[in-house]
Amino acid sequence: MATTLTNNLLAFYFTSQLPDLEWSTDLDALTVSLYCPAGDVGRILEVTLTAVSGTVTLLEVREAVERRMRHLNKSYIPLVVQWKEPESNAYTSSNTLQVYYCSKNVGESCSTWIENHFLTTLKSKPLPPTGATERLTFFAPRAMVVSPVTHAVCRLASGDVRSIEVSVFGNVTVSPGVKGVLSWTLDDVLDAAQEANEDVEEVLAFTIQAGSRVMNYYKPAVKPTAAFAFLNCFNVAEIAWLNCVTTKKTKDARKVAHVAHRAMLYDLDLQVTHEVETCPLPLAEANWLDQLLTSPLAWLGDGTAIVITDGDASISDDYAVMNSVKFTWQRDDGRDLNNIDETDINIFIKPPYSYQFD
Repeated sequence: MATTLTNNLLAFYFTSQLPDLEWSTDLDALTVSLYCPAGDVGRILEVTLTAVSGTVTLLEVREAVERRMRHLNKSYIPLVVQWKEPESNAYTSSNTLQVYYCSKNVGESCSTWIENHFLTTLKSKPLPPTGATERLTFFAPRAMVVSPVTHAVCRLASGDVRSIEVSVFGNVTVSPGVKGVLSWTLDDVLDAAQEANEDVEEVLAFTIQAGSRVMNYYKPAVKPTAAFAFLNCFNVAEIAWLNCVTTKKTKDARKVAHVAHRAMLYDLDLQVTHEVETCPLPLAEANWLDQLLTSPLAWLGDGTAIVITDGDASISDDYAVMNSVKFTWQRDDGRDLNNIDETDINIFIKPPYSYQFD
């Protein structure tokens, strides 16, 4: 009996959809391998397994692939399944699989999902603050040119609200291994809207459509007070602009020893953490922020790397309830930032404070 891979492998997979692999064989043992033929990934795994009743099974395939993709910061790899006799140098290979990183279960085929969605679990989110850059990324199951269509809902000088088609992006070329990236700022949208209608004063909402993919942005009721970036479930960076309350806590664990009748401190352990509680959030955004709490990498809006040390995302599906998310973070180097206010050069020439009211 020849050695045969019994799985009927598909052409496209999310990592969460990768199955355990099984071979039927008349050999006592089989050497199996997961190999990426492109880039710097190389051989992900190679192991010799003993056959049991003519069957060899490789378990935890998705975990092995996800670990390597996270380590190399990959969102996509081509993957080949290989096998051979333990003493042989000649591998038998499967067809090349197109594998996309996704740590969550998806209820439809990989190729269908990436053709219809951006690489985020949100359908709408707040507009970024003025001057901040927002990025949307997407893949396509085949090589194609995508022409994004954008609409802005704007407030005019007269007070009227109008939807205007604006031109913000050019054509984007994508393929199975090449991400499409749409990068923009609120100023870009405002400039494009004013070019279409000079009476535009403010952007209230913004919609991006790239093929069948749609993302909506809306003006938040309250300006965000903090920004947290993280790798989402697709191993792609996203930014959460949050209105939240942050409480800084300093804990100092120390030990005291008495030497020569004097108390001496030793083993000082200073820990500075920041506890964050968001304002009430819609259900979709609260579920999305769960990815921040579990992300392997996170950083502040200024690029400072942080570690999420604790998180509480108790989320209700009751739409009458507004959810909030709590988490604790600290800088990844364990050291606090020395916040020094800028010196006011006029401090000595200002008149003293007067207690008399006009």
